[in-house]
Amino acid sequence: MSVIVVLAKAGDPAADALVERWGTDARLLSPRDLARAGWVFPVGSQTGTAVVDSQHVDVRDLAGVVTQLTFVEPGDLAPIVPLDRPYVAAEMSAFLLAWLSELPCPVVNRPSPLGLSGPNLRREAWVALAADVGIPVDPVTRNGGGYSEPALRAGDVVTVVGDRVLGASSARAGERALRLARRAGVDMMVAVFDAAQRDEPLVDAHTWPDLSNPDVADALLLLLSAGARSRS
Repeated sequence: MSVIVVLAKAGDPAADALVERWGTDARLLSPRDLARAGWVFPVGSQTGTAVVDSQHVDVRDLAGVVTQLTFVEPGDLAPIVPLDRPYVAAEMSAFLLAWLSELPCPVVNRPSPLGLSGPNLRREAWVALAADVGIPVDPVTRNGGGYSEPALRAGDVVTVVGDRVLGASSARAGERALRLARRAGVDMMVAVFDAAQRDEPLVDAHTWPDLSNPDVADALLLLLSAGARSRS
């Protein structure tokens, strides 16, 4: 039996919708599952047992993992004694970083030291990566009050899932979004361009596509399925 795991907070509406759309082969893994007995993680062996939605799952039966957590937060751990929650959350985040990094199945996105769902970058860092691969960018300014909002007159929001590009109003925006995803080393991301400017510069980017969008959900399932087939 192959299982696709969606790692997210309990009650996350987008994660719940994704699991429901994908049917019986998809299950939600929440931080509370990490506090349940049954986990086995032999470092370096790519085997073991996970507890997913209160059920034991052999790691070799995982067809893929979609990560929708940046890290585990104390508020995710209601069953834990309140004074222990910050420490337990930090330990769980560290465990997930190691576990996700060693899984033999596709993981979207693979974790980084900055976050469990890939590079948890500030806008400046995304802009710097884009400029590094020749993509025009909108300047970023920040002061003690935070970021200044870009004067976005006509936004082009492009979602990248694997080799698929969704929502681009031009081939140029689509190609640039895909190029930025490759530079960032992610399989899934969103890039925002200012379509009103002549050179359509990048304004912002992040790794949180709208998973309630059927087109995004279907593209993600195809990506995970292709990765699982190539592994078998």
